[in-house]
Amino acid sequence: MKNKLYTLRFKAVNRDIFDAIRGGKKKVETRAATAKYRNIKAGDLVILVCSKNKFTKLIAKAKIFKTIEALLKKYKVKEINPNVKSES
Repeated sequence: MKNKLYTLRFKAVNRDIFDAIRGGKKKVETRAATAKYRNIKAGDLVILVCSKNKFTKLIAKAKIFKTIEALLKKYKVKEINPNVKSES
């Protein structure tokens, strides 16, 4: 089966998150499991776009968590957002 290509857009106000992903500081990107994102799988490609800047990443893993608490049991908060200091 052919891998799919997805586009994730960031608003200018979220430029720091976009740059953290590009620079490798942000290891885990999260999205609500809406119909648009529910079928993303490992091996798919994602184009991340912020204003006129963009880059492509290969999806290493994709998992749907039922709760934020379950997500935080699996990943450290710094992997999800390197700009925060605690889960709260």
